[in-house]
Amino acid sequence: MRYYLTPIIGTGTEDNPYQPKVANYQCNWAAAYEIPGEKTSIVAVNATPVVFAQIDADADITLLADNLEDTITSEEFQRICPNGAVMVYG
Repeated sequence: MRYYLTPIIGTGTEDNPYQPKVANYQCNWAAAYEIPGEKTSIVAVNATPVVFAQIDADADITLLADNLEDTITSEEFQRICPNGAVMVYG
């Protein structure tokens, strides 16, 4: 599993819902939303090596870590998402 910072795409309609850009790739993901003032999400992604390579090549998506616990504490997460987070799975 890898963790990414990714833009939110979509228009919020039923036909084009808001979702992280990694949803464009063949992967399983879980996203924490509500980063204040941003259309950005922290996303946990499970994918094959080929799909990880495709995601890593996307200039709009930033790899945070292979293990988020080594990168961000719960206090740091609360600073990023002070209103909490909504988990969404794809």
